[in-house]
Amino acid sequence: MSVAQSNREIQGSEDIEARQALLSEENQPASPADPTGMPSNSRADEARSRGDTTAGTIALASVGFLTVSTWIIIFTHNPTKLGWFAPHPLLQTLGLSLITYGQYAPLETL
Repeated sequence: MSVAQSNREIQGSEDIEARQALLSEENQPASPADPTGMPSNSRADEARSRGDTTAGTIALASVGFLTVSTWIIIFTHNPTKLGWFAPHPLLQTLGLSLITYGQYAPLETL
């Protein structure tokens, strides 16, 4: 019993020491943006940001082209003759473009 209890005490004191090592002098985590306490790699973050921007631009351009081409095709082929089918591709591409814009729009424009 006493051996198990002393092992718990040792583990408890090691846990406290590990937690205190992660705290800064003001009893705050070293980096509030990074909950793991590991230093961030600014070069990797910059490359990831640049890649995300490029991917977002490509996605917005693609869905923009899809929307414009679909709307041109529907409106140039007499939409009244198409009946209830005409609103379907128009609304579908509109919804897809709005979802994509909402996903990749810069926060400054919102």
